[in-house]
Amino acid sequence: MEPEITGRAKVDGKAGRLAIDVELNHMDRPNAKFGGQYLTYVLWAVTPEGRAVNLGEVRPGDDGKDKLKVTTDLQAF
Repeated sequence: MEPEITGRAKVDGKAGRLAIDVELNHMDRPNAKFGGQYLTYVLWAVTPEGRAVNLGEVRPGDDGKDKLKVTTDLQAF
């Protein structure tokens, strides 16, 4: 049995911000799994203080894969 979702994330510190490179695999389309009103997933970072920050939308392709590159001014999450 395949895992539901697998992936990796690379986080690099760059001049007061973080660069995040994420690769995800084995993702079902959200509308197939949760219903027609759900079109994307969202990647969140949660700070040590508990604040949630939206980093971007994740849109799996027909092959169940997606890549996302984002930067944030968060220093820790």
